[in-house]
Amino acid sequence: MCGIVGYVDYKGFSSQEHLEKMVQTLDHRGPDDFGIELYKNGQTIIGYGQTQLSIIDLSHAGHQPMSFGDYTIVFNGEIYNYKEIKVDLERLGHIFETDSDTEVILHAFSEWGEQFVDQMIGMFALSIYDKKTQIIYLYRDRVGVKPLYYYQKDNLFLFGSELKALMAHPRFEKVINVSVLPSYLNLGYIPAPQSIFKNCQKLLPGHFLKIDIKTNDYVLNKYWDPADFYQSPKLDLSFNDAKKELTSILESAFNYRMVADVPVGVFLSGGYDSTAVAAILQKDRTDKLKTFTIGFEQGNNEAPYAKETAAYLGTDHTEYICTTAEAQAIIPNLAYFYDEPIGDSPAIPTTLVSQLAKKSVTVALSADGGDEIFCGYNSYFKLNSFKKQLDTIPSFLKKPLITLSPLLKNSSLGIPHYINHQIGSAVEALNHSSNKQAAILSREQKKNYKGK
Repeated sequence: MCGIVGYVDYKGFSSQEHLEKMVQTLDHRGPDDFGIELYKNGQTIIGYGQTQLSIIDLSHAGHQPMSFGDYTIVFNGEIYNYKEIKVDLERLGHIFETDSDTEVILHAFSEWGEQFVDQMIGMFALSIYDKKTQIIYLYRDRVGVKPLYYYQKDNLFLFGSELKALMAHPRFEKVINVSVLPSYLNLGYIPAPQSIFKNCQKLLPGHFLKIDIKTNDYVLNKYWDPADFYQSPKLDLSFNDAKKELTSILESAFNYRMVADVPVGVFLSGGYDSTAVAAILQKDRTDKLKTFTIGFEQGNNEAPYAKETAAYLGTDHTEYICTTAEAQAIIPNLAYFYDEPIGDSPAIPTTLVSQLAKKSVTVALSADGGDEIFCGYNSYFKLNSFKKQLDTIPSFLKKPLITLSPLLKNSSLGIPHYINHQIGSAVEALNHSSNKQAAILSREQKKNYKGK
């Protein structure tokens, strides 16, 4: 985990000291290296900074900011397929001085321009400064694993891996964005592109921001959308072939994430998702995979299941049982690392298991997102149950129910909250069902049209 920062000050007031203070707020993200660069373009000053946790190419050759030709980069993350991309670039005549994925990104950008990101498999937040065109690019990975904030006001543009880095600049105004509070209270976090501060946003996953320094124009571009994959034609596979294809995809994804020049481990809970990661990675290894689990004296304790799984798989397992007092002691520190309000109870065990793993490994894999992709939460089954109930409603009643749904969900009518919740879930299921039926009808209409 590294940290990146930068600024574009059109009035030229920002200094090297300001940049250093911004980078220093991210020491916890990367203790292995530190670098800053300043560039002047008339009155405008551009600052780039990075603090690094070395994972690939541990030599000083991977120092950032890194430059190649007219391009300079600061990069947080990891490009898993950088070696394959490097081979392709070498065939095109590119010559490399390091074995870092950072240099590969620079060469890829010089070869393919803005679309270079289509070649990348990884998690990343990065900025590239093109000195020739005087354009700055900010990219965030496809699903937003790596954070990237930016602030824009009064001829000043700031960006960084964390809000605290932006707040270190003296001209950052800490004015609360009250309009995001309903989203936070509803979701437990503040969704992108919004943030807790005014004039400050999160770069959306799968997007890049293009900043023309000459004109002070900002253009947000989308380069990837998961909906495109969910809406693409389905593979015509048997159940057994589908299982084999899924296993192959998971093996490729997990093994890519083991590419590192430092020790790598796995966070293991009692769930299917982390169990699948550990099982696949341990299967073809002679050495024992390092796995880590946090348990609790009270509440939901998955440690016994994780321990049983680790014993079955034969991993090198480390378990720590956290006391209530230890869990409570972590809470005051969470605000420092999250910077924004967050109602995520797993923040406590995640912090603890990270501290535990740090004693043995530099990189640890988790299984976040597995439950969402494979419908691992009970709520998915509840939604399916609602849909089955709604399917029994006569069709002439469905449209009025959808029309009245905003009124029915209005808490000012005095309807109890739990009933509102049930109505909301039912209406969502009904909308989903109606949309699905409309899509099926549309496909049938197209078939009939082609038949004519």
